[in-house]
Amino acid sequence: MLARVTLQKISAVFFQVRFKLLAQDLGYRLIKLEDVALV
Repeated sequence: MLARVTLQKISAVFFQVRFKLLAQDLGYRLIKLEDVALV
C-alpha cells in the first residue's frame, strides 16, 4: 500500500516536471517564431 502511494507521488512529480519542460520548450519555440517573424 505504501509503495503504491509513493509510486503515485513519483509519477505526479514526474508529470509536473515533464509538463514544465514542455511549456518551456513551447515558450522558447514561440519566441524563436517571433524573432523570425520580425526579420
